[in-house]
Amino acid sequence: MLQSNSLKVLATFTLAWLVWRVLKRFFLPHPLDHIPGLKPSSWIAGSLAQVFSQDGWDFHDRMADKRTSIFGTLLHRLQSEQYFAPPASSHKGVQDQQTLESSDDMLLVNEIIFGRGLLSTTGAHHRRQRKMMNPAFTTAKMRDLRRKYSPVTHVLHGPTSPPCSYATPYPIDMMDRLSRAALEFVGRGFFSTTFESFKDGYTPPYLSSVSDYARVITLPDFILPRFLFLDYIRNLGSPKFRRWVIDHLPWKNLHILRDIVDAMHGTGEALFQDHLDAFGRGEGEETDILNILMKSNNSALKEDRMSDSELLAQITTLNFAGFGTTTGSITRILDLLCRHPDAQEGLRREVISTAAKYRDGDIPYDELVSLPFLDAVIRETWRVYTPLPLIVKQVNQDTELPLSRSYPATNGALMTEIFVPRGTMFVLSLNACNRDYAIWGDDARVWKPERWLSPLPDTVIAAKIPGVFSHLMTFYGGQKACIGYKFAELEAKIVISLLLRRFRFSFSDKKIIWKMNGLNQPIIEDAELDQHGLPMLQMPLRVVPLSDA
Repeated sequence: MLQSNSLKVLATFTLAWLVWRVLKRFFLPHPLDHIPGLKPSSWIAGSLAQVFSQDGWDFHDRMADKRTSIFGTLLHRLQSEQYFAPPASSHKGVQDQQTLESSDDMLLVNEIIFGRGLLSTTGAHHRRQRKMMNPAFTTAKMRDLRRKYSPVTHVLHGPTSPPCSYATPYPIDMMDRLSRAALEFVGRGFFSTTFESFKDGYTPPYLSSVSDYARVITLPDFILPRFLFLDYIRNLGSPKFRRWVIDHLPWKNLHILRDIVDAMHGTGEALFQDHLDAFGRGEGEETDILNILMKSNNSALKEDRMSDSELLAQITTLNFAGFGTTTGSITRILDLLCRHPDAQEGLRREVISTAAKYRDGDIPYDELVSLPFLDAVIRETWRVYTPLPLIVKQVNQDTELPLSRSYPATNGALMTEIFVPRGTMFVLSLNACNRDYAIWGDDARVWKPERWLSPLPDTVIAAKIPGVFSHLMTFYGGQKACIGYKFAELEAKIVISLLLRRFRFSFSDKKIIWKMNGLNQPIIEDAELDQHGLPMLQMPLRVVPLSDA
């Protein structure tokens, strides 16, 4: 009897607590209610679906059209209120990363998918890992990578190389070709191995998995469950039990995600074991990024060393980060050069005249990274079309968020700072910051690479954007800046300079549609489905060898 009464009391208390939480979310005012923004599309889900929509470009542009540096819209009411809040918070987020960290949701998802690596650690733990990895990403190491990439570049521009031929009169899927090249760049540069991406008739299992990961994890049926339930079920039962539940749930997209993660993790384990064996024999490529990391880790103090599971996590992280953002960036550059043929011709003249000075046509690293118009094209593409448009941050303690200038609140008062309560999560739009009218002028959304060939406007300098790359937030900043941004820059410059020296690109009759899948990714209208049942990523272009032009 006593036990029965206790259970009733517990059940009553739990129900009352849940009712209070719901009533509080729906009816009590919130400190951020005075921030101007768009009306949420749903009373319950707020603007969650719009913010993370794969077709969300228009929504984000409408938010930015308010021409303010701070604007908000409720994401959903069932947990801590979450707001879309862009450029004004950039400085605070970079300079005070203990107060504004990656959200618990993102840290948890990244830990489950990639392990305890750079994308899922914070504070001192993250700093120790980053310190261990920094020696692998110096300028000297980038020069070494330039030499290691020659085999990939020769296959990439070969006139009849698999899996497609530039000699064909039909459009060529440059998304497929550049994805294979990006995977080989990662394999050879990071791990001194090949994924055999250009082997005739063969598609590496890892290639399709890593290509689909970003768009699967941002599907609508994952977003709300991630925010609401993931933290409570992450340690439910044993790993074997959780896997059994995943296997038997009638949830197709969850099974797709499971298979993707299995392929990514299996590839990482194989690479790690190969390097462990070679490292134990005293072998390994000196310029291999993983080998450098393992040596750095082995020579560190015992308390600072990463465990084997952490080293494995860095492999899966590097594989994904090194592949995903660069593939989207390079395909977007080709898309823009097709839209702006004059820019394509100007860039072609620059790289051809530079390559002509060298017997083998390979432009040395220092000159390649300094080509002015090539540099301008890449900077402008990364400004207007940020490879990773959004990141999710979380306030870990009550804080005053300073604004770069004053803005009117919904009650008419001018805001110079905003009080943000502990636990608030918000989406930081790197894209909105890079295309801020107040910083870049009325043509902020216009792709104009020539703007980088002259001194930048005073407003750009005065803004003091804290990004690690060229007055932009493209690769974020501070301790959470992208550690491999020099690798991404080098790969883009190698590939674009090489392709334009040999081919002229133009659109086919297929309309290209860009999706906001966490990363920027292209598909076409009426696209066929891939092995995961998703619209196939592709960008068919007409490619004409210059000798035939």
